[in-house]
Amino acid sequence: MNLPEVSLPRVFGLVLAASLTAAGSTVALADRSPTAAPLARSTIATPFGDVPIDSLVVGDLVWTTDPDGTAVVAPILRIESWEVSPDELVPRVVLSDGRVFETTPTQRTADGQSLGDLGVGSELDGATVVAFEWVRRPAHTTWELLPAGDTGAYWRSGVLLGTVLQPMPVSDRVSLGDGC
Repeated sequence: MNLPEVSLPRVFGLVLAASLTAAGSTVALADRSPTAAPLARSTIATPFGDVPIDSLVVGDLVWTTDPDGTAVVAPILRIESWEVSPDELVPRVVLSDGRVFETTPTQRTADGQSLGDLGVGSELDGATVVAFEWVRRPAHTTWELLPAGDTGAYWRSGVLLGTVLQPMPVSDRVSLGDGC
């Protein structure tokens, strides 16, 4: 989906861009052996363009969807990161429109399905999965965010996905006290 960019000053630093060329239904993938360089950091669709997820903080604006599926802008309510061991397998998904991405197997689709449950022929963000494989990645940090709104959906590396994070219970929130 082509999301509009807002013409405001960039506040997130370097914005990464990447492209993939596909000929017919053949998609060429880079060597992903253990000695290959890891994929570029995941980017998140924001009103300012695609921004590396590790450059975002709570309160930054991202594109999400409302319950009708319309793209809307909302602030990030929560963002977390954790280490992934080199022994963990991650799904690599290739879509019929040429998008390719890797993420954790617990990542959700926008409709709540586990990404690890997808396979060739599954539908995802308006395209069909044409290749799905489990790959090992070097040890790395992975990130997840929760946008405000009812859906928890956001565009990660060009694909509409759903968050695995839940809003924090009121008892876990930090109180700023009276007068703040």
